[in-house]
Amino acid sequence: IDDDLHRAAMQGRLAAARAVAGENDASKQMFATAIASVEAHEREPEKRALTLAQLGRLQALSGDRAGAVQTLARAQSEAEKLEPGDRREDALDHIARGLARSGDSAAALQTALRMNDRIARALVVRDVVTMQTSADSTSAAASAAEFADPLIEAAAQFGVLGMQMLRATTPLSQETIEAARRAVRKIDEKQPKPAAFAALAAARVKT
Repeated sequence: IDDDLHRAAMQGRLAAARAVAGENDASKQMFATAIASVEAHEREPEKRALTLAQLGRLQALSGDRAGAVQTLARAQSEAEKLEPGDRREDALDHIARGLARSGDSAAALQTALRMNDRIARALVVRDVVTMQTSADSTSAAASAAEFADPLIEAAAQFGVLGMQMLRATTPLSQETIEAARRAVRKIDEKQPKPAAFAALAAARVKT
């Protein structure tokens, strides 16, 4: 592969596969090679930031939390220099999810705050909350508080419901369903409301 960044991304996927196979030392070496290749690439700052973010997220998924945090910090530094646009949003999305996988939900939410796309922010917050095994309606509201956006608050509550759904033995919380309903009712825009109410109806069926 001639493209340095594309090759680094492929190396990251192979490194993740090696980690799954239990070849942790080989995986870390491949990640190190891939990251060094990206940092040596002086052109295409948008692609460089996105590739670093992808590699950091793959490291987190591979279980290398310390390595992931370092790579994601580098990606964050690169992303902060970018002009608003899809590449910046994609990089921040990968960074936030990688940080959440690394166990740093607070940093993940702070990264989501930097995103300009409101729907993308909501999806990231929902998924970050879903990864918190002890999340409830109160902690979800706290996670969404800094955004001051009812769409984000509703997404956070749906994150708790999603986490509860993943636990086959855990009934859905009526308190969380009610908190999600209140948040959905506060959404001003007409477009997101039908989907949100449909999701609420599905959650009620599960109880």
